[in-house]
Amino acid sequence: MLPSFFQSAVCGAISLGNLMALPDDQKGKWKPLEHVSQILELHTHDKKAFEDRITNFIELAIGLSGGFAPAGKEHYQSMVRETVRSFLDEMSIGAYKNTSLTEYFRDQNMLRRPMTSLRDVDEGGLIRKGSSDPNPKGRPNLNHEQVIAVMDTIRYGTAEAGERE
Repeated sequence: MLPSFFQSAVCGAISLGNLMALPDDQKGKWKPLEHVSQILELHTHDKKAFEDRITNFIELAIGLSGGFAPAGKEHYQSMVRETVRSFLDEMSIGAYKNTSLTEYFRDQNMLRRPMTSLRDVDEGGLIRKGSSDPNPKGRPNLNHEQVIAVMDTIRYGTAEAGERE
């Protein structure tokens, strides 16, 4: 999953943030971040700030910020930062410098490629119901059976048929 978040941070949040920061008369000259050389140029300009932007985006996206962070979040934050650095370090090596981001990821093993759909998720994991309510406005939380039904629908594409009226 981290490659997908890395790609979303660079090609989405950072790239579009750069567009929005441009004066209106220069927006027509904007180019999306789709080549490794563009990414390395931003990284070279201020390594720590660029790595922090990507890392902060990923941490927010996967729930390592705010009241939803799991116990031991420092371990996951370290893993995110190491992964971001490894992508950027690897991109700066020889052949990758002059390729597109698509070509770079195509050359990676399956676990270091962005997902193209949920069907790409084949690495086993444990899914647990969270204890925090992201929208606590008096709505009742889902009970355990409801969470199982939702997860079955997501994972297997089927749901138990209810009564028809």
